[in-house]
Amino acid sequence: MNKNLKHRTVIEIARGRDISQEPEMQELARLFDNMTDQEKERTLEHLNKSEQEKAREGKVSREHV
Repeated sequence: MNKNLKHRTVIEIARGRDISQEPEMQELARLFDNMTDQEKERTLEHLNKSEQEKAREGKVSREHV
């Protein structure tokens, strides 16, 4: 992965604009293109699971407020 890229969250990148040309997104696209179909499937499953866990954590933290 390109070490020169400044780490930014997806939300920071996406605020009101097309993020497909951002360096971080292009790096992800390059990595994804080089994966096998099985690696792509596992990666997408992992990302979906992570997003679901984050949503649950956010819901739990809002309930405790």
